[in-house]
Amino acid sequence: MARFILSAAAESGNSTPGNDAPAGLVVTVTDTAGKPVTKLKQANFQVQAFLSGTQAVLVSFFEESPSDGNGLKLPGVYHLGPALQGQAWKKDIYALAIVVKRGSDLGSTAASLDLH
Repeated sequence: MARFILSAAAESGNSTPGNDAPAGLVVTVTDTAGKPVTKLKQANFQVQAFLSGTQAVLVSFFEESPSDGNGLKLPGVYHLGPALQGQAWKKDIYALAIVVKRGSDLGSTAASLDLH
């Protein structure tokens, strides 16, 4: 089993308290040598939200290697759109747990999402 190294940052995107729009979540994935891990699929990512218990999260969009705006692709960078499944966001700070798994390769990290 190989270990993935993850780093993540969340931003509100279009999500606000009271709506169910997806937030933004950027996740970088590298191997233990620091090499970007590419060709991951949405199914390789699991996101869980924590606020007064665990809440299921639906990833409503997924993009590998988004462009930097100048056409430069960013290997090992993934943009996800997490939204709460079947409910609206609340005015609070959510803890997001992110797990990436491909075969026996695994990595995890956490990010906070502030919806104040």
